Amino acid sequence: MKNLSRVILCIILFSFVDSSAAEIKKNVLYLNSYHHGYQWSDHILEGIRSVLNNSQENIDLQIEYLDTKKYSYSHISPTLKS
Repeated sequence: MKNLSRVILCIILFSFVDSSAAEIKKNVLYLNSYHHGYQWSDHILEGIRSVLNNSQENIDLQIEYLDTKKYSYSHISPTLKS
């Protein structure tokens, strides 16, 4: 009877561990060298989104575009150093 109580206790404890692990949000940062609208990189982003959306994990996808054509290095370099 003691062993049965221990087994039941272990099952209960492990069930809480599994459920809390599923609630942890994972952050994914995708740095894109090209601007939005560039077909080649947009298709890569679509693939990333489809894989992450079909995942059982709770994932927060953040996308940053470097926009090197839009901003000159002299314009953005002070913000990169801070």
